[in-house]
Amino acid sequence: MTDAYAKAAVNFDIPRFHQREIATLRAFDVMGSGGLLACETGTELDELFLPKRHFLTWSTQSELRSILERASAGEPGWDAIAAAGQEAVRRFHSLDCRTQRILNMIKE
Repeated sequence: MTDAYAKAAVNFDIPRFHQREIATLRAFDVMGSGGLLACETGTELDELFLPKRHFLTWSTQSELRSILERASAGEPGWDAIAAAGQEAVRRFHSLDCRTQRILNMIKE
């Protein structure tokens, strides 16, 4: 899957009906592999990463359609967004980072 995420023009994280706001593991997998992620606006990802800098978002059907059209046209600059997302995942959301945060909380 890592290779598929990295090679896709864009990867969509479609929310579950009953859990629309969660940051899914798939989102981290996509960004960590260097793939470009697009998801609905208003998820927990908005708090963990920078929309339009680390990943793409949509709020309306026309915005979603625009992402699809731009992806199929090979939108310039989206490689930079995917690279920035990958760097952010690796730098701030690796398992080592998460473990260290848990240990720091325990110490307190």
